[in-house]
Amino acid sequence: DEELDDEEDGEEDAPTADDVADVDPAAEGAAGGAPTAPTPSPAENAARSDPPPTPARSAAEVAAAAPPRLLFRAPGVGPFHPSTSVLQAIHAAALHASAAAEGDEQGDGHEDGEGSGVSTASLWERTHTLEYGVTPKGQPLPSPPPSSGSAAVLSSEETADAAEALAALGSVERRAALGGVLSALRGKLCDRESVANVSDATRSILTVLSVLHTVSTSASRIINLGEQVDDVKVTALSLPADAFLSSKLAGKMVRQLQDTLALCSGSLPTWCTTLARACPFLFPFEVRQQLFYCTTFGLARALHRMHGQSQDNNGGGGGRDLRVGRLQRQKVRVSRQRILESAMKVYEMPGAHKMVLEVEFFNEVGTGTGPTLEFYTLMSKEVTQRSLKAWRDAPVDGKPGPADGFVNAPHGLFPSPVSAKDFDATVPGAPGGIKRGDLFRMLGRAVGKALQDGRLLDMALSPVFFRAVSGRTLALDDLAEVDPELGRTLSQLSAAAKRIDALKRSGAAEKEWRAITVGGAAVEDLCLTFTLPGDDTFELMPGGAEVAVTVENLGDYVAAVVDASVGGGISRQLDAFRGGLADVLPPAALGMFTEPEIDRMLCGQGQAWTPELLGECMTYDHGYNAQSPPIKALVEVMCGYGPEEQRAFLRFVTGAPRLPPGGLAALQPRLTVVCKQPSGAAGGAAGAGSQPLSSGTTLADADLPSAMTCASYLKLPPYSCVDVLKERLGYAITEGIGSFDLS
Repeated sequence: DEELDDEEDGEEDAPTADDVADVDPAAEGAAGGAPTAPTPSPAENAARSDPPPTPARSAAEVAAAAPPRLLFRAPGVGPFHPSTSVLQAIHAAALHASAAAEGDEQGDGHEDGEGSGVSTASLWERTHTLEYGVTPKGQPLPSPPPSSGSAAVLSSEETADAAEALAALGSVERRAALGGVLSALRGKLCDRESVANVSDATRSILTVLSVLHTVSTSASRIINLGEQVDDVKVTALSLPADAFLSSKLAGKMVRQLQDTLALCSGSLPTWCTTLARACPFLFPFEVRQQLFYCTTFGLARALHRMHGQSQDNNGGGGGRDLRVGRLQRQKVRVSRQRILESAMKVYEMPGAHKMVLEVEFFNEVGTGTGPTLEFYTLMSKEVTQRSLKAWRDAPVDGKPGPADGFVNAPHGLFPSPVSAKDFDATVPGAPGGIKRGDLFRMLGRAVGKALQDGRLLDMALSPVFFRAVSGRTLALDDLAEVDPELGRTLSQLSAAAKRIDALKRSGAAEKEWRAITVGGAAVEDLCLTFTLPGDDTFELMPGGAEVAVTVENLGDYVAAVVDASVGGGISRQLDAFRGGLADVLPPAALGMFTEPEIDRMLCGQGQAWTPELLGECMTYDHGYNAQSPPIKALVEVMCGYGPEEQRAFLRFVTGAPRLPPGGLAALQPRLTVVCKQPSGAAGGAAGAGSQPLSSGTTLADADLPSAMTCASYLKLPPYSCVDVLKERLGYAITEGIGSFDLS
């Protein structure tokens, strides 16, 4: 029955064979979905060969050799860099004129941290004069205008000093526990000092707040550096996150982000981004999320987001008819049977990192948002194949899972350790001859694109993974989050090693510290060697399989296992992921979010469905209203869904098994339920004198619901009772996925 299949409305610019790039890894000569280029002749190859390297030139030499350029200036301001927009130039000139008129040397006009320094109306009421001229030969170009989303960058000397200070903390545990405090005192001060017109007292306050917040969030780690204490005492040191929120700063930030002119002219005050990254705890998540999308992906996407929010606030209309240029789209066609290989090629395509990615599947007619979300869902699952040997894999019921299955990661996906040799080699048995480096680079690009395009991933990455991506030092406590069982074992070994070291420092007799046991057993009786637990082929040191763990080297063994698991053993995967992410967005832009918040942005959030929630978040049309018996039955059935049934329903209706941040209320377009005419009703009616079909009829009981995923549209037949609706809808959401066959 074709009613089982999701149907997808074609968009205004429905792709055709001429404008959709086919990405078929099985096709010979396919490269990233682009048309295969003709083979160049030997002469063309010679002409295209890279020229010999030239010696590095100074800035003065480069300027002297550069051709003359046409530059613009305004009265009292300039010249401007060629990348400066006309609006930015006018805004800079207006700021200069405003400061000169007031006799105040506040050139940036952001003394109070709010407003752009010039009223919007005044820019349009005056005539602005721009002058132009040719740059003298040898004169370097002026600096480009600052980006609204740019942040302070540490110099090489500052980076070296910070690294030296971090190393001075000593052990990995101390660096992991106290590194945040050190960053609050040193590393983030550069960001704070880049905020204009901030007094020393304000900087001191920000520093104290940063230290207090870091101590609050890392209380248990800091306490564990000393003597063990009760968990109650550790908990008492931690403050709720909302204790640090500043409603005044949040309000100022919101007003700044509502200033379209400031966004368009690139004149958003520097404190917005620098303070949000240095002290994100001062702002609610929703405000930081809005700042992220307004400053990270360029002006066009920022305006589109603002336009969409304006329409939502106005109920889709009622305001001025604003028109925003359409974002460019990269449309590709992929094979369901080769999702992972297709994804590798899709994210290598030129322009895929800038344009909106839209996906459709071979031999399926559906286009638009639904198939695209389906692609992200399928890709999310395929990257967890056990054959890729990319992730830590927990046993199921004490036994390893099947080699052709998917990894079991109850505490979130986290990279498995790999040596340099294996990292650069093709993974045996992996589809398409994939290398680990290519996989993590592609995953970084996919995460960036999901954030950029507002798509959802259906994968549970460990919070520790994002912690590692941010560059934070990981220690035994982090490993315990990823693998609690291994963490408990290493904690026992670490405690024994610390007792041994303490006895040695106190001058105790050798017999006394050699008598230290682990779980009642001598260290030597544990029969451990310097190999990674669970993988005897991964040696923690050259010849580690032949080196036994003893009381003398127990501490070294624990440190080596921790480093291999959450340090050097996964550093290459993290570098590849960061490189892929940087192709789409600056990794530092995620610094304004916590790990759970990043997961919320990427994978959405779950929530319990109640009649009140569904009544607020669903709309009805084409014969249905909130009081229609089939609608009441649908609400009753949906409220009884568990997590897995919710996932199946959402995937059937929207193409993604997860809800965006904000839950069902944030779903765009809104979930809409319409009446689907029964196939058993002759001429579309139930017969003379009968009740309206929307009241429910047995004529619909044999039909199945269908969906338009691009519009979050559920076409629900008017079933005669709740039991029939539950059975028919349950069958549809279980079996009616895997293909877009209706248009």
